[in-house]
Amino acid sequence: MFFRRISYFFVSILLLFLIGCHDQSSTHHEPTLPPKLEYSLLKGIVTNERGEPIAQAGINPIPQFQVALPEIGKQTDNQGKFEWNLPVGKYQIQISKEGYQVSTSEINLTKKGMTLRIVLKEKK
Repeated sequence: MFFRRISYFFVSILLLFLIGCHDQSSTHHEPTLPPKLEYSLLKGIVTNERGEPIAQAGINPIPQFQVALPEIGKQTDNQGKFEWNLPVGKYQIQISKEGYQVSTSEINLTKKGMTLRIVLKEKK
């Protein structure tokens, strides 16, 4: 008899808890998700002052606002070219290669995409 009363008590408490949770969820508003980011193609070529392509130059975009980038950094290919799908927005693009001065450019990547031509100067 005692165990039956205890089990009824716990079942009653459980039902009250479930009803209370249901009532709160019906008045609770779902959080709004941030809008999906639009991506665009940033491409370019990195050369030296003689117009020769620079292979394996590091490309590092620093977004103006906190956005997650698909990759941390990239490098140019053997022809000095790079392509990168990035979220639309403002960036500071930093290009570096050992033996050359670091180049920094500010860009506003739009939905149309952008092509950059970067000339690195040799260190003296």
